[in-house]
Amino acid sequence: SRGLSQSPVRSQSPGYHSFMIRVPAVYFNGTLADRNAWISDGGANRHSVNDEQHFVPGSKVAINKAIDTGNGATLCTTSGNVMLKDSKTNQYVLLRDVLFLPTCGKNIMSEGMMDKAGYRQVKPGDGTLSVSYTATGKILMEGEFDQDDMYVFPNIRVIKDHRQLENTLNHRCK
Repeated sequence: SRGLSQSPVRSQSPGYHSFMIRVPAVYFNGTLADRNAWISDGGANRHSVNDEQHFVPGSKVAINKAIDTGNGATLCTTSGNVMLKDSKTNQYVLLRDVLFLPTCGKNIMSEGMMDKAGYRQVKPGDGTLSVSYTATGKILMEGEFDQDDMYVFPNIRVIKDHRQLENTLNHRCK
């Protein structure tokens, strides 16, 4: 199943609960060639990256979250914000509280988190996906269905230079 669930997991410290986050095994197998690719996942309940360098400088925080994957469980100890730019639309999106999962084969954009933050995703049935900001209708990102039966964003690049961020932020995704 591709569905992800969030259920409390008792940790070692009293009064603190991490959350079990389920990630499909397909993202962790060795057949997914492009680790820099961004995919849209309707079952993911959090955004995640596989490269700690993707985080906006100064946004990383230490966390303690149990992550249940198709290959077992792991502990996620880092999250932060990630700035993306779609080179086709020339638009920027800031993803907040993104999990760092170094063994994940792709970077995951949670459709649920995008919806919650006010973004609309349209899949018209022709193998394309567009993400727009609901308040304005402006298309921010465009994706396409790939050979692994996932929607990927081929034009998305991570913006790592914080000087580029200061004057270019258009949209934020919580």
